[in-house]
Amino acid sequence: MAKFDFQQVASHYDNLHLYTPAVSHAVGRALVGLVGPAQCFLEIGIGTGRIAHPVVLAGGNVVGIDISTGMLQVAQARQLAQLAVADMMALPFADASFDAVLAVHVLHHASDWRLAMRECARVLRRGGWFIEGRDWSD
Repeated sequence: MAKFDFQQVASHYDNLHLYTPAVSHAVGRALVGLVGPAQCFLEIGIGTGRIAHPVVLAGGNVVGIDISTGMLQVAQARQLAQLAVADMMALPFADASFDAVLAVHVLHHASDWRLAMRECARVLRRGGWFIEGRDWSD
């Protein structure tokens, strides 16, 4: 399987996976409603922050990692300050650090999805939420 270069699409990624503002806000409210306000989310493969930004606006705290510096630069422009270059298969966080882990349209990019899932479970607090999302179009 060929690796996809997200550096080349970072500036227009959101146009490829566009949500209306109403849908974005609904997603943010739903996630914070599920996990709780002021809870700490980790989004693996945060990309441009198109999911994280509405979560922050709804009252969640989001830490995001991505392997693409280009995608992280776009996320940083959204004022998502807690960003790091990191691999989902080697998360640079202590055990039980997060109330929720978000994995939106990203696990299929892992060379070892089982390792990525073990890392997500490791950083989740007891009773935490693992939330996987996928994009689709009608």
